Amino acid sequence: LFFLIPDRSKRSFHFLSFLPLILRSVGYSTPEWTSCVVRATLVGGVVLRAAEKAAERKWLPSGFPSSISLIFPLLLSISRPEFVPVLLLSYLLGKQLAKCRDPEGLTATALSAAFFYSGGGNSLATVDIAVGYTGLSEYQEWIVGAQIALNAYAPCLLVLGGYLSEISTSDPVNSLCIEWILRRAVSLLGCQLSLFIFRYHLFVWSVFAPRFLFETTHLAVTVVITTLVW
Repeated sequence: LFFLIPDRSKRSFHFLSFLPLILRSVGYSTPEWTSCVVRATLVGGVVLRAAEKAAERKWLPSGFPSSISLIFPLLLSISRPEFVPVLLLSYLLGKQLAKCRDPEGLTATALSAAFFYSGGGNSLATVDIAVGYTGLSEYQEWIVGAQIALNAYAPCLLVLGGYLSEISTSDPVNSLCIEWILRRAVSLLGCQLSLFIFRYHLFVWSVFAPRFLFETTHLAVTVVITTLVW
């Protein structure tokens, strides 16, 4: 993933963000230390980006990673090893979609389906709980919840990151965000209608209710992600 990042993004900044994972891979750090540094880097980078946007002027270096790029090391550190190739392919998918003609529609479709790339589904049983405890020596509910959510939507973030790495203007990004939110909203509306129509169905709590819960979560996560990249 580090070598896939385009040169114009100043690989030196990305090297620093990936450095904890590199040290961990060669056995020079513990999982707890690696996760702590990766999380601190993510939070610090997001705060700096937010401060720059609030100041309404650019004062960070041009090659400073975006908020989405800063999440990549954390995603790789908490993901199961067998899903790492899926994350890399998701990133490549986003890069290739950005090169298509009128890529917003295709990319919005890929983003809507990305939740299922790593085995996610419309059942609570498909949510991987174990990854939430990666790099922790004791239970911390906020970190556990955040890592579970990030792992569930990791392919989605990688597809979006690959797409953004190939886009140099803001107009396609804005169009993608709008279309992605609209698709998720329409999907939620359809789920609500089916839930209303089949409200007396025998499996309303085992089939329709979980789907409604996931669609609501998808829309909420989509709004959060698009807010970060808008």
